Amino acid sequence: MRPGKVSEARLKRDLSSLRTPVKSTVIASVGYDPDSNTMDVEFRTGRLYRYFLITPQVHTALMNAESIGRYFNAEIRDRFPCREIVDDTTTR
Repeated sequence: MRPGKVSEARLKRDLSSLRTPVKSTVIASVGYDPDSNTMDVEFRTGRLYRYFLITPQVHTALMNAESIGRYFNAEIRDRFPCREIVDDTTTR
């Protein structure tokens, strides 16, 4: 690991305390950092994705949506850049 870089495993652990469980058949929890406009979405499958350029309004709309999964699919998925956060300790 290069100096200044944080391992994906540590990143995943650190952010887990910021996520809020949600009522959804597809999404397990959502975390948002307004300072960086990033949002983490943990799916019920256990996969975790970080979405970028998420405004506070988009995050609030998601959390207040009647159907979080439906809102996510219509307004966030494929509309914002993202990357999967993978626990690098499981690939050894």
